Amino acid sequence: MKNIYICSTCGYKEELPGDGVTHHNITDCVKHLEAENKRLREALEFYADDKNYKNRKTKFGKLNLSHSQIELDDGSIARDALKDTE
Repeated sequence: MKNIYICSTCGYKEELPGDGVTHHNITDCVKHLEAENKRLREALEFYADDKNYKNRKTKFGKLNLSHSQIELDDGSIARDALKDTE
């Protein structure tokens, strides 16, 4: 059976080595939380940017399509940003 360490401060997960000791410390927590904050902030900035809601015209064969970056994204930026936080 594998022993898994989960940090109660930042959520960091690791499989513990044979001696059962983690080397995860507060500096690691800060780095982990800063990276998570950056990832989430970038996703939020995408959805907050008005230009991403403006429709753009695209020609697809004989069709003229109109879509925004938000429609094209369909939530994938948010899902990607959140998947590492779980």
